[in-house]
Amino acid sequence: MANPNIAELTSIIGQTNGLSLTTAIQTLIANGASTNQIYKVNNLLACNKTNADATVSVTVNINGTNYELVSELTIPARSTIDIVDGSLYLTENSSISALASANSTIDILGSFEKIT
Repeated sequence: MANPNIAELTSIIGQTNGLSLTTAIQTLIANGASTNQIYKVNNLLACNKTNADATVSVTVNINGTNYELVSELTIPARSTIDIVDGSLYLTENSSISALASANSTIDILGSFEKIT
């Protein structure tokens, strides 16, 4: 498991993933154990598409250990919140997962760059 030196990168590929969240944890972005890539997460946007407040929880898993990025963050009805302010790097064997307080209330988008 060797993360690339981003000062000597050979490619940057942009990607956006999206999910309609449920009450079960779902993986939005995953960098596998042997990709030889670093993912630079530029933003995570969570949109409450209902007429009532809802909450979202986002977890970053690094080498099997979970770290809460936000826990039960309230998103007002019909609103969007930018969860990541600045960049977040996902090294190999890391992922970002999320869940909502109710099924189909929150959509989440993650925009990131795959760096090799």
